[in-house]
Amino acid sequence: MAAAYGAAMAFLAAYIALGAFTGPDDLSWVVYVDPFGGAAIGEAFRYAMVAERNEVLPMGSLLANRLIWIGIGAVLLITAIRLFRFSLQKPARRKKLAIAATPNDRVSRPASTSISHSVISQFGSQLRMDIRGVLRSAPFWVILAMGVVNVIRVIFGSTAQPYDTGAWPVTGLILTAIEEGFLFFVLIIVVYYPGELVYRERTARVADLLDVTPAASGALILAKVVALWVIVAMLLLVVMLAGMVIQMLLGFTGIEPLLYLKGLFLVSALIFVLMAMLAVALAVFAGNRWTGMLAMIAVFLGLSALESFGYEHNLYLFSVPSAEHSDMHGYSHFVAPLFWCTLYWAFFCVLLLIAAHLLNRRGYVFSFREQLGVVRNNLSRPVVAAAVVVALAMATTGSCIYYNTNVLNEYLTEDDLEARQASYEKIYKSLEKLRSLDVTDVKAQVDIHPEQRSLESQGTAQLANLTGKAVDEMVVTLNPELDVDVLEVTGAELEDSDPVAGHYRFRFTLAVLPEGEGTLTWKLRWNNPGFVNSRPNSRIAANGTFIDSTEVFPVLGYEPNRELQDNNKRREQRLDPLQRMPKLGDPDWFTISQFGVSTRAGFDVTVSTSPDQIAIAPGYLQKEWQENGRRYFSYRMDQPIWPFFSFSSARYEVVEDRWNDVNIAIYHDPKHSFNVPTMLRSTTASLDYFTREFSPYKYRQFRILEFPRYATFAQSFPNTIPFSEGIGFISNVEDPETIDLPFYVTAHEMAHQWWGHQVASANMQGATVIVETLAQYSALMVMEKKFGVAPMRRFIKFELDNYLSSRGGELIEELPLLLTENQPYLHYRKGSVAMYALRQTISEEAVNQGLRKFLEPFAYQPPPFPTSRDLYDCFVAETPQEFKPWVADLFERSTLHDIRIVEATTEGLGDTRTLNLTLSAQKLYADGKGTETETPMDEWVDIALLPEETEPLPENVLPEPLHQARYPIKSGANTPKIPVTGKPVRVVVDPGFRFIDRSPDDNIKALSGAYRCCRDQAA
Repeated sequence: MAAAYGAAMAFLAAYIALGAFTGPDDLSWVVYVDPFGGAAIGEAFRYAMVAERNEVLPMGSLLANRLIWIGIGAVLLITAIRLFRFSLQKPARRKKLAIAATPNDRVSRPASTSISHSVISQFGSQLRMDIRGVLRSAPFWVILAMGVVNVIRVIFGSTAQPYDTGAWPVTGLILTAIEEGFLFFVLIIVVYYPGELVYRERTARVADLLDVTPAASGALILAKVVALWVIVAMLLLVVMLAGMVIQMLLGFTGIEPLLYLKGLFLVSALIFVLMAMLAVALAVFAGNRWTGMLAMIAVFLGLSALESFGYEHNLYLFSVPSAEHSDMHGYSHFVAPLFWCTLYWAFFCVLLLIAAHLLNRRGYVFSFREQLGVVRNNLSRPVVAAAVVVALAMATTGSCIYYNTNVLNEYLTEDDLEARQASYEKIYKSLEKLRSLDVTDVKAQVDIHPEQRSLESQGTAQLANLTGKAVDEMVVTLNPELDVDVLEVTGAELEDSDPVAGHYRFRFTLAVLPEGEGTLTWKLRWNNPGFVNSRPNSRIAANGTFIDSTEVFPVLGYEPNRELQDNNKRREQRLDPLQRMPKLGDPDWFTISQFGVSTRAGFDVTVSTSPDQIAIAPGYLQKEWQENGRRYFSYRMDQPIWPFFSFSSARYEVVEDRWNDVNIAIYHDPKHSFNVPTMLRSTTASLDYFTREFSPYKYRQFRILEFPRYATFAQSFPNTIPFSEGIGFISNVEDPETIDLPFYVTAHEMAHQWWGHQVASANMQGATVIVETLAQYSALMVMEKKFGVAPMRRFIKFELDNYLSSRGGELIEELPLLLTENQPYLHYRKGSVAMYALRQTISEEAVNQGLRKFLEPFAYQPPPFPTSRDLYDCFVAETPQEFKPWVADLFERSTLHDIRIVEATTEGLGDTRTLNLTLSAQKLYADGKGTETETPMDEWVDIALLPEETEPLPENVLPEPLHQARYPIKSGANTPKIPVTGKPVRVVVDPGFRFIDRSPDDNIKALSGAYRCCRDQAA
């Protein structure tokens, strides 16, 4: 049996290791050694679109994998059959018991004494035996070993960030990894061992002896529960030590033992404490260990089924709310629901254990009548009193939970939320094109109460009619979670209100004429009383609040962002397929920017917070003061900005710098100073490049603000960048071979001060090309100036792989880059590849000249707003005639290439050597579903000869080529002849990824053997 467990452990450990220490670039060999075939399937469908996944049967490496492992399995099976012994060694004869127990011979168990030292001794003795029994069993050590291996895998995975950048293994991150990678194995212990413990005496055939002893039944059951608790605690201690060791091995010294204890034993372990109690009770009820185990599994499956059918309340789902730790925020508002739900289910489990005590069969029970006798024998006044007290306690805690989740807050399931989204669209979609007044000036006060996680917002917005037509009605949309004290529009009456949807419709007594004005006044509250059943609000935090104005200010007009985005869910709600954005060129949308407005607005706001925190909003600080135990900050912008603002509050440490006349400040958690220097370097490098190449920076300051890692993004507001703890502030960029993620993200967000804030797109297809694709290009250029050209190939390879692999997850249709509808894999990933290819083809100066020509007429200008077509025309104007079809393929079509090196041989001697390449080339146009149509290819493609590396280079980074030139490549077979200079060892086609190649890994081939042949001939 131990050998079987050992083999299982080794098999699973090897499989886990494959997943832990291999990535997409290792699939070429992993596909053959993976016994389950998962890697082979992943490789086969790595770049497949929906049409291919549905219609194409993958062969190649997948078929080879299956044949290899079928062969290995057959060999092992035949070997096992040949080695297996079919004859059993005859066991030694045992003496039979002279007397067998019968129902009529049952001896009454002596009445147990009252709770005393003997009961405590019985409990202690049973506890020691049960713990030893688990620790001496092979399955326990197998499960522990597999769990530790898996948690190591997950910890390394949790520290992986985009572009193969690592993160510092802060303790909060390790705790999250342990929950993901180890607690499943703890669950196995809790499911498997209760039956083993409860029926341990029967398995050992001493149940009859136990039955006639005066041992207290309750003490025996409690000992088994506590034994499971001790085992779980031991497992968590082991994995805690493993986590600390990994932190030290990764060079991290900020280890927090107390946080480990809190996170593992007061948060993660709680559900297993409850499960141990439940599992022991079910094992007693079941009558045998296997039925008890099946009952526990059935409970889990049943709970999962309840959730899938929309039953999500913690009052009937045997679970506790999750709690995620942030260095900024701690556990904070996750603690209350965790405490009350744990207490509630603990009382429930105690009731089950009381019932288990009553039904516990210590010996053999042969009839229902005897079972009733067992109940009567175990029933006593103390037991009844305990059951009543526990039931009342459970009812009390349940009432508290219900009061918080259903009275203080509204209880909504996922189905409820989807139905509300659908209802909002069905009722109010017709108002989307209703042209409203625009905000021209905002004066407001935002009062943040971090301890209560509440906020008040009040202010006035000056409105103007810029539509060119009389306006007789307007729509105001609010975050439905806001409580409304005041919401008024001068000269208008509230005609329709729907607080559930956050929809308010006003009708003007007299229509507002063109250039006419009005005022919107509001006073709103965002309270978070008590706690919710699920989806807690983490935007207002005890430390690290980050909200934007759409959450706490009125928004004018219909909000399309609230629509369901998944077409499957839309079908369920009987909605038409989603159209993400208006069509490119739609005349109704030229006067509406990507922000949903037509003009910028003045900004003057006062933000208050707790006295130990700093509150920040866009604009320049005018005044700071304390009053009535609160801290106030007044901010004002000296020029109009888009009416989209952010508000942050936290206990910050501030690091300042300066670039020319621009003040730079980074507000961060004191624990997270790792990457502040690189963010400062990126900021100054970006200001240098963007100001020189595009236009002057329009503000006198630039700030980066950290917020908790519950979300992992950064966002650009005027001169202010909220930046997640999880992507930039804990990234580990000490390895010079890694891509500097904080540097890149900082440059990208800084670029939005031009692309988005200086010039914004019309709200139609292609809008995010102007905002996100140009920000990507700008960041790439800053990175190239800082780190050189060679590492950029690695970054572009990541972007290309991400684009190709993400196409298969498209929910509606893939569009050409020029028409992207806010699809991240297009405007970020394909956009990076396209813009860097354009820069390689027509030069950086030509691209930047096109961008300057695009900026000049549109920066800070009123409507009509530019489109991606305007940007594209500026690029085409800078493109030589021979490359214009290539540019059209890049932006106007979904174009793929498949260029593959078939063979590479050399001929000649000395300086007359020639490399004969055989290439296979194909060009394809793809429609929105991924169906491809071949089209003739006639392109000039870069081919480079690479020398042997004098020192190891990072993956996908190439040395300086010995020779690189462009050669004409057409569809089908190509045989270009490349002059050989120096001592090349590899040849690479399209080294800079100017073409979107659907299989980029077959564009490079080693030449070491061919070179040695030529060298020998020359000698």
